[in-house]
Amino acid sequence: MNKKSNQIQNELDQTTKRLDELTEMRDRLNNNLQTLQSGFVDGKASLDNLQTEQSKLTTLDSSIKALEAKQSELRDAFQKASLSESRQNLLDTARAAALEAETLFNQALEIRRELDNKTGELAEKFCDRLFSFHAKKREYMKLRGQLEPTTKTPGLSNDVVLLLEKNHLNFPPIRFGLSVDSSIRTIEAEREKSELAKRQAEKARQMSSGRY
Repeated sequence: MNKKSNQIQNELDQTTKRLDELTEMRDRLNNNLQTLQSGFVDGKASLDNLQTEQSKLTTLDSSIKALEAKQSELRDAFQKASLSESRQNLLDTARAAALEAETLFNQALEIRRELDNKTGELAEKFCDRLFSFHAKKREYMKLRGQLEPTTKTPGLSNDVVLLLEKNHLNFPPIRFGLSVDSSIRTIEAEREKSELAKRQAEKARQMSSGRY
């Protein structure tokens, strides 16, 4: 199992601390050894003491070299672990961003579908009302045609008269007028296509029955 960078850092800190301790100890031994060597030359120190200190110094040197090698390995391991963790963090962050983006896109799609449904529903209602309006307008004009042109219909404002008699359809501007008009044209085209299909089907039915 790979160690995490913080675990390696702890080991590296402990190794560096121990290395500093041994290095300080070696410096003291070196000073002692130099004193003993001078004393041995002068005949004031024994060979056994000199060899004992020399043996200690040799052991310290080998221990320090081992710790330095370990320190180097730990530094390399720490660098690799840090790079790996940094790469993994980037991947995790990228994955989280991607998943969030997917969620937002799906939400946008749902809102788009809802907008489409609502737009279609309202466009259908608009077309229904406008169709009924034209039917009622034709009824009004047919009745008016039976009266003298100068005869005024009581209870109607000038705006209503303009609307019905002069074909004055005044649609005020709206924020999404282009989109609204486009949706209405789509509904009208779909209805025309449906009516055409019904007429063609009826014609085919009549022809098959020999009534055409």
